[in-house]
This record gives sequence, structure tokens and C-alpha cells, in this order.
Amino acid sequence: MSIYLDYNAGAPLWPEAAVSMSQAIDRLRQGGNPSSQHQQGRVLRHVIEDARESVAALAAALPEEVVFTSCATESAATVLSDSWDEVVLSGLEHSCIRESVRCRVRQVQVRSDGVIDLAALRRELAQGGGRRLVAITAASHETGVIQPVSEVALIAGELGAEVYCDAAQALGRTQFCFGSLGIAFAGVSSSKIGGPPGTGALLVRRGTKVSALLSGGGQESRRRAGTENSIGIAGFGAAASRIRNQNWKAVAGFRDRFEHRLCEFVPQARIFGAAASRLPNVSCLAIPGWQAGPLVMALDLEGFSVGAGSACSSGKFEPARSLHAMNPEVGARDSSAAIRISLAPDVGAADLEGLLDALVRLARRRLRLAA
Repeated sequence: MSIYLDYNAGAPLWPEAAVSMSQAIDRLRQGGNPSSQHQQGRVLRHVIEDARESVAALAAALPEEVVFTSCATESAATVLSDSWDEVVLSGLEHSCIRESVRCRVRQVQVRSDGVIDLAALRRELAQGGGRRLVAITAASHETGVIQPVSEVALIAGELGAEVYCDAAQALGRTQFCFGSLGIAFAGVSSSKIGGPPGTGALLVRRGTKVSALLSGGGQESRRRAGTENSIGIAGFGAAASRIRNQNWKAVAGFRDRFEHRLCEFVPQARIFGAAASRLPNVSCLAIPGWQAGPLVMALDLEGFSVGAGSACSSGKFEPARSLHAMNPEVGARDSSAAIRISLAPDVGAADLEGLLDALVRLARRRLRLAA
């Protein structure tokens, strides 16, 4: 059986989430709609509101600030499809943000450690005008590098811009506190914290207006029309409650020891983003002589499931865009060679020992062939 080390692509479903979803299915067998006033409807409404409170607690938000969506991609599209005059990006964003922009775009430089250049952000915002949005990723899905969201929000506020934060990877693994960051919007995903795919949420700061992407009904306080997915939402809420108790510090310790030993055995190995604060479970690296696609497949044959690029590009390997943003001169080379190891909270030392052994053997094999 393969050892799963691709948590950023999709976290394994928590048993508690599966139980909550099964219970929601049982309730749906009795009929009902969460918007109905009769008993069956009230039962489903209770399921949704319980989950809303759990997600809000995990994100340090108010329950009324949580708008359930189908995924973080829909959450981003909801905000980005609004009537902005300019959107400011850094090059680190997921494709769901880049491809949702429908107005003028300003690009901000990224430092070589993978952190947005705050001075460059201030310069770009000072030059622009109109209704502006800064879209920033709280933590890179590729390198795990954590961005200074509160500092970005402070600069944006001073210069009259709002901030949308993609928090899909940060939620549950960092102290992501929506209520204290000073941002207007954030997108989160159930499948990244051990809930079911097909469910997410848009966090909207109290008092901030957002135009519904889907209209025609009064659901989610008229911010997202359509009957709520009570099964998925139930699982999302259970996962939000479950992940709050994880020891990510221990995971970071396993990750750091793994990287240190890998560089001892294979000095030519490159670790991306290690100079900055990162998510505790992510290691983005390249091994000499290997491109990402063949290395992912070679590790799969060894019994280890790792990622490369974005999992949203089904059936193909997409280079890690954030590496090009970090270092444009060598970004093309690095981005096509980088693999992403992303660990679950219950990862064991033996799992990483096996992965280390496999990577060292594969690296040495290529180095011998090149000699």
C-alpha cells in the first residue's frame, strides 16, 4: 500500500467527517430542504448552522461571516468577478485566482525566499486607482511559504484597497485568524483539512458587501444562491472541529530532520522556501538529474505518493509557478524539477525514513549514470 504524502492536494477524510456525512444522509432520507420551515427542513438547517459555527471557530471568524460554497475556487471567483478596476497579484497565486481576474492586473515582485515584496506592493498600489483588490495567498500550495497577510492588509488599507486571501492551505495548519488580519475576504476548502471535496467557504468580513456569483435564491444571506450541500457541509464542520487538535509542531520537526538528512546524503539537493516561514508539513525540493514528472512516478513505484505542480491540472504535470516568481532567472529549470512532499498530521518517522532512502537511491542512480 502506498504511503500518502500529498496532503496539500487533498487531505484524507477524517473518520469523524465520514460519520457526520452519513448522519446527514440519514436525515435526507426523511426529505426536506434547509430553507423549509417544517421539521425536516429545520433538522437540515441545524446541521448547516452547527457546521458554520465549527468552520468559523477554526478560522477565528464570526458565524455570519461564513458563506458556504462548492470549493475555494468558487469563493475566489465570487470575489474576483466583482466590479474591480484593478487586481494586484504576486505570481504566487493558485490558477483559480489568476484565471478569475477580469480587469487590469498589476504584478508585485516576490523575494527570492518566496515572500511578497511589501515595498513593491506599496509602490504598485500607490500608482493605481479606482476600486482595487489585492489577492494574496496565505501560504503557498507549492512551497508552503507563509505570507505576511496582516502587513499586506495594512498597506492595502492605507492606500484604499481591499484584500482577498486564499487561505485553503493555511487553515488548520497555521494560526489563521480571519477576524484580526484586517482582510475583507478569504477562501477556504473542506478537502484541505480532511473534509469532503466539493465543499468550501467564502469568509466575508462583517459589514462588507459581496455580489453573489450564483443568484436566484436567498440562501447564505443572499450571498450564494442554491440549496446548500448539507452532506458536504456536515463533513466540513466535523473536519474543522477535528483538525484543531493536531500537533503540527511535531510534523514540522519530522519535516526538518528529513530535509537535513537528505541534504547530508545528497548535497546537490535543493530545498525551496526553507529560508522563510513555511507550513509545518510542506517540503518542496528538487533532486539532481530528475524532472518532477518522472520522479513522482518513480516514487510511486517505490510506494510513496507525492505531488508536483498543481493537483488541479488533471493528467499532466504543471511546473511550480511560485518558483519562477521567486527567481525568474532559474525559475523555469527549478519549477520543472520540483516535487512537493506534504505531510498528514499523523505522519510517522518511519514513513519519512522510507522516503529518504528512496530519494537517496534515486539521486545516486542518476549521478552514477551522469558520471
